[in-house]
Parts: sequence; structure tokens; C-alpha cells
Amino acid sequence: MLAEDMTEYLPYIISILSLCISFYVMMRDRQKFDAIGLYLDSWEHMHDGLYFRIVNMGRRPITPHELIFWFSDNTKEIIKITNDLAWSTFEDNSNKDIFYPCLSESQFFEFTLDEKNCDLGQYVFENLSLVTITDSLGKSVKLKKLAKEIREKQHHFK
Repeated sequence: MLAEDMTEYLPYIISILSLCISFYVMMRDRQKFDAIGLYLDSWEHMHDGLYFRIVNMGRRPITPHELIFWFSDNTKEIIKITNDLAWSTFEDNSNKDIFYPCLSESQFFEFTLDEKNCDLGQYVFENLSLVTITDSLGKSVKLKKLAKEIREKQHHFK
């Protein structure tokens, strides 16, 4: 008698279980990335710069797109993140036919902004409130601690 009752509810149980598994796979299969930004001190502050590392934490590929400096007066300065900025990547970066880096699962992209590839002295960072990195779909990661450090040490940029 009990087995007959279970077979009646079995399709519902399987449907609910399938829905739960599908939801889990959907959440796991999304685009997600993390980024860190550090202020690079140099000897006697001769060549200070900024270091960034972007890591794909999701299962879908991501394309880092822009580094944005947000100021307290609602203005912003944008630096495009391209393969030309890279000095080290997970794989060989000698093939530069793609303008923006594309990161597969667990890959990372590192770059520095210093006097070799960017004139940071042209920016006035006194009112800098936030630094963000966005991908091609508009998702962003905020780097608030970096903004504070840049504001404190911005006089070292030449």
C-alpha cells in the first residue's frame, strides 16, 4: 500500500529534484570575476605605478574591458584594458589578434600602469572616490581601498 502511494508522488519528486539541480547548475555556470589593485611603491618614488590582476572565477569566459576612476564630482576617467597593457598572463600572449583579453575559467590577466604605458601624472586624483574594473557585459568589481591609497600617494605620479 505504501509503495503504491510513493509511485504516485514519484514524478513530482523527480521534477522538484531536477529543478533544484538545474538551478544549482545555472548559478554555477555564470560569469564571475574578481580583481585586485595595488599601489606600487618604487625606490625614492621614482617610478610609482598601479598593479591590477583580474581573475575569472566563473565557468563562462569574461572579457575585462575598462578601468574606471570615479571622482566625487560624478566625473570619471576611463582606461581601456587591452592586450597591449599585459606583462604577464596565464597563457602565452604573443598572439595579439584580439584587442581585449578573453579569460576562460581560472585564467587571469595582469597589468601595470606606470610611466611606460600610462601617464598617471595627467590625472588629478584628489577627489578620487572609487576605482572599478568592468567587463564587456557591464559587470564591475569595486576597488575602494586602492582609491584611498591613490588619493594619499598621488603626488608621487609624475
